[in-house]
Amino acid sequence: MQILGAAMKKEIRARQFMYVQDLDHLQVKDADFKQVLDQSGALEWAYIKHDKDPKHDKNGKLIRPHFHAVLKYENPQKISSIAQLFNDQNQYVQVWKGRIANAYSYLLHETDEAQEQGKHVYKASEVVASFDFPKRMESIRSKIKLSPKYINSLID
Repeated sequence: MQILGAAMKKEIRARQFMYVQDLDHLQVKDADFKQVLDQSGALEWAYIKHDKDPKHDKNGKLIRPHFHAVLKYENPQKISSIAQLFNDQNQYVQVWKGRIANAYSYLLHETDEAQEQGKHVYKASEVVASFDFPKRMESIRSKIKLSPKYINSLID
């Protein structure tokens, strides 16, 4: 009888993910990206190619052109399942723990962190999505403008 020394590690499951990969290392053709997402089973998804950022971040680190894809599922999925969609490794898939609105805002670099880092702000029309992305961003922006944090920043 063989005794296992360590318990099998259970893979994390989640409903929201962000996939990020440099164009140079992308395992799926640019032209096939939408089809992969259409067949992903996601409740909704959106992606963008970030290719207009400064060439280096504030620390001098090179920023290469890359894709960001946000996937939202009705039922929890494994990170490995999301990575498999893109024929890639798990390390390029992150569980998105915040609100999905923040993920969509990040695609455009409309977050405080992205703006502090001097990243290019993209247009909503540059995002490919399974829903009306520009309309969703209008809704997200209007809710942000009503938030106490935003109102306090205007007062300051």
